[in-house]
Amino acid sequence: MAVDQNIPLFFRLYSKLKHDIITGVIPKGTKINSIEELAREHGVSQTSIRKSLELLEREGLLNRKQGWGTIVPENVDFRLFDLGVIITSKDTLPEVENALTDIISAEWIPPNPRVTQLLKLDKSSSEEHIYKIYVRFVFRKKLDFKALVTYYFTQHWMRRISLEKNTPPRDIIVNLAKWMESTPLKITESLFPYLCTGEDAELLGLPDGTPVFYQTVVLKERKKNQFPDVCWEMVSSANIFVRELEIS
Repeated sequence: MAVDQNIPLFFRLYSKLKHDIITGVIPKGTKINSIEELAREHGVSQTSIRKSLELLEREGLLNRKQGWGTIVPENVDFRLFDLGVIITSKDTLPEVENALTDIISAEWIPPNPRVTQLLKLDKSSSEEHIYKIYVRFVFRKKLDFKALVTYYFTQHWMRRISLEKNTPPRDIIVNLAKWMESTPLKITESLFPYLCTGEDAELLGLPDGTPVFYQTVVLKERKKNQFPDVCWEMVSSANIFVRELEIS
């Protein structure tokens, strides 16, 4: 998977506004500027602004009030849009165990520049190989979405939780969910708009060219290791995201 910069402008605006609303940059109860004002502020057409606001309204993150304007509702539950809440909740393990799991590939690879950047590896790191698993999930319980995930597991993490090099990939993923439930973590995410095309769109059951989110998530056991333990890259059929947070 690679980040595609050819993203519709309205979706880039939608992504930014959504992030600002959920992270509190735009607080609940705030009245949003008019379409004309937003167009001038962002230097785009009113059509792009209108499409962005329509997506946010459809998701319940904005509410139009006759004679008042468009506001961020006071009663919206941001947890519905926050993958950080989902992946660290007690629902994680049953979700993973009950998901349809299609292991597309699994292999040991040397740390390439992308993995080195994500896992913050340097000359002091002893990681000679990283275990890479590329998988398609179809979550069928509470989450109800499809995802393409590329995991990168460090050898020191696998040794710490007593996993062997020949452990089946699905067992490694289930053990990851168990570890996340029981371990104080720092979770850091990067989020990009992504145009889902070709094989990615086919695997996710989306129309070719559907705008979604491309995410990288890095997990580090809090106050224990110099380097992160696990990271993954994900494209999903659900427009949810992770924020930087710590889980006790």
